[in-house]
Amino acid sequence: MPAIPKNLLTPCSMKRIICHWSEGNYKANSTDIEHYHILIEGDGTVRGGDHTIDDNSNTGDNDYAAHTLHMNTGSIGVACCCMVGCQESPFKQGSQPMKKSQWDTMVQVVAELCQFYGIPVTPKTVLGHGEVQANLGITQKGKWDPMVWPWDTSKTRAQVGEGLRKQVAAALAKLGRGASAARAAAIPTAAAAASDGESYTLRSALLANDQTLREIAETSLVLVQPEQPKLVAGIEAVQEAINRLATAGVGALRRISFGAGDKHRGWFGPQTVAALKAFQRFKGIGVDAKIGDDTLRALDNALVSAGLGGPMPGAPAGQPKASRAAAKKRAAGAPTPAGKFVKTLVKVLNRGIPSPEFLQELVAWGKTASQDIFKDKETEEKDVYASVKRELGPYGDLIHRKACMLEVMRVLAGFESSWKWNTGRDTMNPDEDSPDTISAGPFQVSANSLAFGQDLKDLVAPNGIRNAKRDGDAFQALMKTNHTVAFNYISRLLRHTIRHNGPVKRSEINKWLSRDAVAEFQAFLA
Repeated sequence: MPAIPKNLLTPCSMKRIICHWSEGNYKANSTDIEHYHILIEGDGTVRGGDHTIDDNSNTGDNDYAAHTLHMNTGSIGVACCCMVGCQESPFKQGSQPMKKSQWDTMVQVVAELCQFYGIPVTPKTVLGHGEVQANLGITQKGKWDPMVWPWDTSKTRAQVGEGLRKQVAAALAKLGRGASAARAAAIPTAAAAASDGESYTLRSALLANDQTLREIAETSLVLVQPEQPKLVAGIEAVQEAINRLATAGVGALRRISFGAGDKHRGWFGPQTVAALKAFQRFKGIGVDAKIGDDTLRALDNALVSAGLGGPMPGAPAGQPKASRAAAKKRAAGAPTPAGKFVKTLVKVLNRGIPSPEFLQELVAWGKTASQDIFKDKETEEKDVYASVKRELGPYGDLIHRKACMLEVMRVLAGFESSWKWNTGRDTMNPDEDSPDTISAGPFQVSANSLAFGQDLKDLVAPNGIRNAKRDGDAFQALMKTNHTVAFNYISRLLRHTIRHNGPVKRSEINKWLSRDAVAEFQAFLA
């Protein structure tokens, strides 16, 4: 029998589960009910709080369960009602200590949440409040719950955390996944059936950076479509891979649409099923929309062959020599199979040359970007178009203006990050000392730039970002991971001001801008 009442499981996209104790009595009080999604009372009763889990998918409206400092967006809060009067050092358990039966029920609750929301069991996605600061890097002001077992105080905080995840994984294995469920415990959305193929080492960074896909490749598990569309671990990387291949014109594949604000990114539903079947037909493998050894291997090979997906640095021993040679040629500036970049694939300052993958994404975005970003607004004083007019002007039609913006973005990303999406805080800048001032992503923008325009605020609001100071960490993560939003954001920001990015403000990018590169971008856009 499920531990969680069905009415508490609201369909939405969630990233992690954070476990707590309430530091109260065995019966939930009004404060507990306000701050946690699910509570386990002393007698084993599992009840919901005032806020639905879906309330925390977007915390910008201030109507959500505030259970973890600066880490509420996308986080489910589960708490045992107990530990009133406790003390960390020397340890005192208080008059109503956490019961082992409460802990065991919490483990079952977390396992059911992992299954429903497709959350993998890792130290960053299933953890105690007392682990948040160490595992996620978010200061928590001395929080230590629920990282002590009153029935066994010999265990360290790390041992309790690992015990939590081990027990959740074991509970997942018992939730009806068949003979191979134990092997799939850390991959809650993988099918129980295993293929007969050998383990495979993923070579493209896009797929290899996803823990779920790595485990599937290494253990021959199979990822299958759920009965109802929902968020599934590993699917977002597969969707992105198919979309990149489609954008590059590989196999006449069609892009997957995630809806307004990327609402259904990472959901395994009908569009993803259709896209997987189209890819399988293209590669001549079983058309079943299952992601097993053959499909994952074919997808990985297609990304590497097309110069997409970011080949892993220091290719593994199993990588064919031809692939390594092709990667070396691309690094030297040779045209990629997916696009003949020549004038745009050139050195910027001492930052090297942009990757063909970055340029392909940039062009793909330019083809579909809103026209209002590029039109002449006659804002000469602060507009980036005015700043680079001598190098790239006079400006022509919309396609030319788009191409000029792409060239600015190409060079700026080189200056700011060497075209690396995971670039974070500029440690040389003493002004980057708070979540709203720390820059992130290839264009190095920070949340305080939201003040420059309402369109910037509207762009990130669907991702739960409404307040620069409060949501700075989420803003940084968004600029690193959502490439479409990052492209839209920097292009709009550059129309508002040239003062946010130092290389633009100081005209340092100007000498590296190229009219030949603009012409090449025009050809791609046309």
